[in-house]
Amino acid sequence: MSFQNTSRELRQSAIALLFAFLATGLLLVLTLDRSVKFDVAIMAAALFPVAAYLSGNLRLFSLWGLLLTIPFDLSERIGPILAKLGGETSFRFEMSDPFWLVLLAYIGHEIWTGQRKGIRIPKVSYPWLMIALIGVWAIIVGPWHLTAAHETVRMLKVWLLFICISNELTTRRRIIQCALALTATVILQSTVGLIQYATRHYFGLRALGEPELATLNQLSRESVSGEHVFRAGAFMQHPNIFGVFLAATLPLIIALFLVKTTQVRRLIFLTGIILGIPALVATLSRSGWLSFAICCVLLAGILLLHHGFRQRSILAGAVALLVMAGMVAVFYQPISTRIFDSQPEAVEGRLQWAEEALKMIAVKPILGWGLNSYVFALPPFTPYGARGARAFYKNGVNWAPAVHNAYLLSCAETGIVGLGLYLSLFVILGWTALRNFRVKDEVLFAINAGCLCSLAAFLVDGMFSPSLRTNSILRVFWVLGGMIMAIYYWRLREESGDSGDGEAVGRNAA
Repeated sequence: MSFQNTSRELRQSAIALLFAFLATGLLLVLTLDRSVKFDVAIMAAALFPVAAYLSGNLRLFSLWGLLLTIPFDLSERIGPILAKLGGETSFRFEMSDPFWLVLLAYIGHEIWTGQRKGIRIPKVSYPWLMIALIGVWAIIVGPWHLTAAHETVRMLKVWLLFICISNELTTRRRIIQCALALTATVILQSTVGLIQYATRHYFGLRALGEPELATLNQLSRESVSGEHVFRAGAFMQHPNIFGVFLAATLPLIIALFLVKTTQVRRLIFLTGIILGIPALVATLSRSGWLSFAICCVLLAGILLLHHGFRQRSILAGAVALLVMAGMVAVFYQPISTRIFDSQPEAVEGRLQWAEEALKMIAVKPILGWGLNSYVFALPPFTPYGARGARAFYKNGVNWAPAVHNAYLLSCAETGIVGLGLYLSLFVILGWTALRNFRVKDEVLFAINAGCLCSLAAFLVDGMFSPSLRTNSILRVFWVLGGMIMAIYYWRLREESGDSGDGEAVGRNAA
């Protein structure tokens, strides 16, 4: 299960990860108040290096650490904070940063020592870099320099994360370990979400990413007509964000559960499914439910086309229908009230925001108003007018809402050019995933199928929410994209007869 490391590599890993965890500990010191929670956090940070050493494979540990921490919002903010929606709000050093920085350091060391020929820069990232260049232009000539800089820096950070994943997962074992770590992340977040839902109580850990009290009260009042409801958000800032996270990751776990593998791993995948689906229901996120439903249909169709999965998929589909029927029976009341008794004002508000976005696009259709500038450019297009909107929203104390549509938001900020680049990301990444279906390894086929369905989840959710403008979901998106590219590179090596990990092509055991 672990990689084969020399003693020298282990020593280097120990030094690198010690530095990473010291940085994480410092981050906790800077962000948390002096309290019992602070002391517990420091103790946990101190135990990380010990756990890394005891794992017996410190590089693998850093990969797992990265996947386990990407949903969390714990970060040290640098400079001014613009607490708005629709984009990055500050420069920040995040909980997951030390892990991918360490992995990049390993990759750089391998290039330096000749163990690796070079670093791969997938072409799918070119449109992303071009959008970042639009952001650089907004920094130079636009009226809102700081907010454009916030988003541009974040885009470059997640691009480096993508490069890290694409180049780190060079072997079949590492790709599988990445999928296992992501499953563990779903289990962790789902457990937290279900505890929140069962107790109707949050832990008060806002620094880790729990939704704020004001957000919870608003959602409780406005989600269902004439009724106060509780929505689980885990450590992902908002129940809708938690919903799209589960909708995008559960198809991968379901696909892996159908693979012939060890009992322990199958139990891990089954646990992720058993906890993840009820947690998705507990979010009361209609966009998350819809995205997941479409992904399940897509996944079933893909697996039925594979001769090795066909019989298992039919059996699993029958079991899934029974499980879903049981889930609907258990959660019938919250599901039915959320679908049929939702606040009409919420729908009307979203339609109004969409009209405002279309007005903005009509004025500057080519390159838009500037990256991450939506709420700044919005006031003249609201029913209140420029002065009225600033007065109504207290001149930035409470920011105007961003349109709940990723495509309108992208087009308003970066124009038709930016929207085309944004959509091309999905086209190129989806085309790469489709080409990966030629892979002969059953496990990698399942992982690739799950990642392709995840792209569909993000596309569907984008019509109802700008979720890819939140840090946690953006990181998950690029990790899944990195897995698609890693499988693509692995397949090319196998087809050329150069196996990266010495395993036989088409081996089915995970």
